Amino acid sequence: MTDDLVLQAQQTFDIEQFTFSPTELKPRDGEFDMDQWQRLGEFIRLTNQACQWWWGDWLNMGEEKFGEHSAQALEATRWDEETLRVYAWVCRSVPPETRVPGVPFGHYQCLAKLPEAEQREWAEKVVDDQMSVRQLRLAMKNGDGSENQPCVLIRCKNEADADTVESLLPENVKEICDIERTTRTRKV
Repeated sequence: MTDDLVLQAQQTFDIEQFTFSPTELKPRDGEFDMDQWQRLGEFIRLTNQACQWWWGDWLNMGEEKFGEHSAQALEATRWDEETLRVYAWVCRSVPPETRVPGVPFGHYQCLAKLPEAEQREWAEKVVDDQMSVRQLRLAMKNGDGSENQPCVLIRCKNEADADTVESLLPENVKEICDIERTTRTRKV
């Protein structure tokens, strides 16, 4: 292990009552209250959501200010260079004023190729509809903002069984679903 790595492994920093290191989080003096502990959890959640943005913005700032010299700092991070380049591309493509809090970075990897106005529109749809990345890709592919309609197929032996199944569906399901019945003869 190089001296540089040993130094990095020993670095710590404090936030309120807590000490952070690369491998541990602990209370500084063993004392903390529920409010401090909850705020720390919120800080960790927000940090986790923001890290990819921070890396991408950091790399773009360095390239803008230092040009090719920023490549040395990039190597020093020991992060996969291609991963950081993707972060930087997304951050260049999606300006901060277009970023919607609560929309994960992975969604913006899909949205980065769109014009800014569309990015914001889709990001708000992600929040409103609580879309996964997969759902977002499907909706974008359809081009109309809708996902492919979910479908459940129930095969019944005969019409009487189909009537029974349909009668067992709760009313709220019948209200929100289009029930399509088809008859198909199976050759044996």
